[in-house]
Amino acid sequence: MELTFGEYLSKVLNYHNLNQKQAASLLHISPQSLSNYILDKRIPDMNTICHIVRYFHIDANQLFYGSTNIDIQSLTDDEVELLKNYRQLDQKHKSYALAVIKNIPI
Repeated sequence: MELTFGEYLSKVLNYHNLNQKQAASLLHISPQSLSNYILDKRIPDMNTICHIVRYFHIDANQLFYGSTNIDIQSLTDDEVELLKNYRQLDQKHKSYALAVIKNIPI
């Protein structure tokens, strides 16, 4: 499923439980600018795109082409919580968490 830039950005904000005002503040842009991006009325400048990609840890291709290997809506609440917590870890702790998970007998 391919989404427009605005649709994908909206999904990212929803995934992070952010409203437009909060997200605009985090990205250092006006709420009106963010609204225009979400409504596909405008495309952000390169600096703003970089902020979006870095802050939300997403691939620029996902942002522009609206495709992702993981359908956020298909994840369980536990999977979403696990992913949110994992993304907040530094690299050392991510490696540790993966090693623990891989060693759990199934």
